[in-house]
Amino acid sequence: MQKKYSLFVHTLGHFCVDFCCFFLLFAGFKNAELLISEITIGFLCYNIIAFGLQPIIGYFCDRHKKFPISITGCALLFIAIIFFHKGWIPMLIAALGNACFHVGGGIDSLVNAEGKMVRSGVFVSSGALGVSLGTLAGRSSNFPVIIPLAMLGACMLLLLTVFPGQLVFKPVDDPKPVRLYTANTTRPIMIVLALLFFSVFIRAYAGCILPIKWKDGIFLSLLPAIAAFSGKFFGGFVADRFGAKNTGVVTLLFSVPLLLFGIGSPVLTSVGLLLFNMNMSITLCAVYSLLPDNPGLSFGIPTLALLCGGALTFFFSLSPTLSLYLVSFLTILSAIGLIFSTTNGTAIKGSS
Repeated sequence: MQKKYSLFVHTLGHFCVDFCCFFLLFAGFKNAELLISEITIGFLCYNIIAFGLQPIIGYFCDRHKKFPISITGCALLFIAIIFFHKGWIPMLIAALGNACFHVGGGIDSLVNAEGKMVRSGVFVSSGALGVSLGTLAGRSSNFPVIIPLAMLGACMLLLLTVFPGQLVFKPVDDPKPVRLYTANTTRPIMIVLALLFFSVFIRAYAGCILPIKWKDGIFLSLLPAIAAFSGKFFGGFVADRFGAKNTGVVTLLFSVPLLLFGIGSPVLTSVGLLLFNMNMSITLCAVYSLLPDNPGLSFGIPTLALLCGGALTFFFSLSPTLSLYLVSFLTILSAIGLIFSTTNGTAIKGSS
């Protein structure tokens, strides 16, 4: 029962944390008296801290399993929101809080997976909605700051309720947890890790440069986030049913024509984005199947790949036509990477 509650709390918390971070970025940091170049550098720094530190924080939590990393992240972000209009300092604190909470939720989603990919997909899914709605709230001139503070306060209260005394839950009472083998172990581990990292990296970059021009109005601006949320949420369910490799490769390849030829249609693009995002839990669980004793590090490696892919967009831009063809090419490469790095997996009871 605690495992079910912890998934709910961390999934809800993921939405709240990402909402609050992007509210702070757009209502506070972007509106501070800074130059355009400083704002751009600030957003890059935010991403470096929020995503780049997760492997380090994750490895720390692997060594110190009782550390209350989830509530630490919420507390840091709560402090940042109080001073959200003060420029750089609250932005950097928020980025660190974001990284801490993500690691806590990521560890929970992996160690309690019971041989399934669905749990990690559900956890990561809510962030897409949090980012989009937080951005809208931050751009609003009169959105009350008490709402983000109340959201974080509720998250901390729920964490204290679900995890009394141990806020990063690890099932130490189960000496033989179910382990899911979805990574290709016939090749050297470093090569498989590199292929998985590469697959996430190019998907991250492709997702950032996708030229969507029809995002006018609130509903259409939220539609890509809804599609991404749905893909991540249901990706684990589908992968558990049809296998990681089958699901990952097929959904990526089917997304290519929808994104390439349907980019002008909100419906076709949304279906393409849904398929494109169904791989999140697959690559995450594949990394964890290679590093079963390091769930924190396993969660951090794909987020580092997301950072590297997204960071490329800060340094150069492409024309919409070239971006579209590049997205298609990179998506096919990502699918090829999954062919050689994943299997359809089996759940085995054994020590992790």
